[in-house]
Amino acid sequence: MKCQVFHVAPAPWCLPLACVLAVLALVAPCSWAQFDATTRAPVDALLSFGIEGRLAEVRVRAGQQVKAGEVVAVLDDQAHQRRLQAAQRIAESDVGVRLAQKELDLARLEEERRKQAENKPAIQEATLLREIAELAFEATWQKRESAKQKLQHLKAEARAYLLTAPAAGMIEQVRLSVGEHVVAGDPVVRLIRRDALWVDVAVPTEKTAELKKTSPAWVKLKTSGRHSPVRGAIIYLSSVVDATTDTRVVRVEVPNGAGWLVGAFVTVSFQEPSEPAPPG
Repeated sequence: MKCQVFHVAPAPWCLPLACVLAVLALVAPCSWAQFDATTRAPVDALLSFGIEGRLAEVRVRAGQQVKAGEVVAVLDDQAHQRRLQAAQRIAESDVGVRLAQKELDLARLEEERRKQAENKPAIQEATLLREIAELAFEATWQKRESAKQKLQHLKAEARAYLLTAPAAGMIEQVRLSVGEHVVAGDPVVRLIRRDALWVDVAVPTEKTAELKKTSPAWVKLKTSGRHSPVRGAIIYLSSVVDATTDTRVVRVEVPNGAGWLVGAFVTVSFQEPSEPAPPG
């Protein structure tokens, strides 16, 4: 039996529909790619003293939360305190000034007395003694003012023996122990803040024309496939283009309510995902 071959003509609507789909594919906006990046802390600081000395106290431990301005470590300041106390005694004492004032008052009285006697040589001598007393009083007063300034300077220097947190955050690491010698500039503790995280993304320059500060972004941990992306916002766009890669750095800040780690691998998209992003 000979088989027959039938040629079926396409339905009249098939060709136009295919054309329409092809055109839509060409004109449809290109979706944003996902960019790989890592998280970093907005505050990540190695705290150090500006002077050298012996570490007398460490008032924090790793994992401890601190407030801005809180003292985290102290250098031995006994010698400085002795200098401070000596300067304070001199600056707060007015005995020298009062004595110079009395001597000046006495010289003025003696000058007036001799003027009444109309003895010219005696008057000249009294005038000279009064001028000497005035100079002595001025020198004593200036010495006391200098002592006050020195006291203020020593008080300011006393702050160098205290290491304080420049911002609120968590102590990530304590690097030195009590009793160790500290060199100026040597890190003593590491402070981080991660209630929010920063993500720096290298974005093709042509794409950044669509972005602006406060534009939304969605960040997702690479290791959390079952979790939805967290919405953040652009806080900075670099004004410099990387000539090698033709990209700009776009910085995204994302809330860290989930407690993501600093240095975690993430993906970033600037297009809203199909499902709503949960709050951070």
